[in-house]
Amino acid sequence: MSTLITPAVLLAVSFTLTASAYADTTTPLRIANVLIPASFAQALQDGLAVPVRLQYTDTGHQIDTLTDGAIGNATLLLQDGKLHLLNIDFSAGQQQALLNDKLTAMLASEQMRTFSEEGTLQIDDNASMQLDLVAMLLTIRVSREAFGQAQPQDDSIALTPTVDTLTGVHRYNLGYSFAHNRNSGHSDSNFLQLDSVVGASAHHIALNASLYNLGQPAQSGEIYRAMYEWDFDDRRIAAGMVSTWDLQTLGMVTGLSSCVFRRS
Repeated sequence: MSTLITPAVLLAVSFTLTASAYADTTTPLRIANVLIPASFAQALQDGLAVPVRLQYTDTGHQIDTLTDGAIGNATLLLQDGKLHLLNIDFSAGQQQALLNDKLTAMLASEQMRTFSEEGTLQIDDNASMQLDLVAMLLTIRVSREAFGQAQPQDDSIALTPTVDTLTGVHRYNLGYSFAHNRNSGHSDSNFLQLDSVVGASAHHIALNASLYNLGQPAQSGEIYRAMYEWDFDDRRIAAGMVSTWDLQTLGMVTGLSSCVFRRS
């Protein structure tokens, strides 16, 4: 005996399925004690980035500190009604290399880690996480063992030459003045200041000099710096002549007082 399915029955079944699907997309979810609307849940299903801050607590020394800026961005993913941590991008953080290499590599790798209903996640014995969906913030709580070793800052400047050909940098300043007086007539003066550095590979010659009243009987000149420099093993060896002012700009200078020797 065959059963006849009427259009009314098909319509009722279709309405039931549609209503059920609509209810699934509009029913809010409760994650970390927060009701998540359907629109925000859809964004979490696609993957959402939230900033990550670091908190260090030491009850023995009464220390409880939290970083001001984010140390990275965490990618959260909603799947099967639960919230997961996919990975943390530490390159986007303002403070890098705070955690040890093992913990950093573990958090940076793509792996589904499930948050509890309270929004907590245990990473290892030295690190755990607390998610605040209201503030859209993920906090990593760590112990002293989770920190990496401080790397000494290298302020040294590499002096390895990058150009083997002859190069030079020249700066000059040229001036001229003219004055006319009814009684004494006219007078003029000029000057030329030159600061020049010529180099070939690791060898340099630096010259700083000034010329006054060029082409006139009172022509004069001064040399303030004439130096030969050689860069060797990230060190610079220099020999030559510098003015007292240039020497004082390098640091504290102790000099002998001037004196005059006379023959009796």
